[in-house]
Amino acid sequence: MALPDHILKLRDTGFFDSAKTSSEVHARLQTKYPCEPNRVAMALLRLHRRRELRKASKATGGRKQVAFVS
Repeated sequence: MALPDHILKLRDTGFFDSAKTSSEVHARLQTKYPCEPNRVAMALLRLHRRRELRKASKATGGRKQVAFVS
């Protein structure tokens, strides 16, 4: 199973019901699919382009970050 499939599986289980940053997604995927953080970020952007996920913003540590929701 490829990285986008793992991310879509997380979406289907409700992980993206609240906005998640790429680092949060990366941390969640490490147990089942170890990979580099930049690969996760790129996969999330590609899923957004294919309209599988939506972009949002999330404030963490007083800074706005790009996040993704289902």
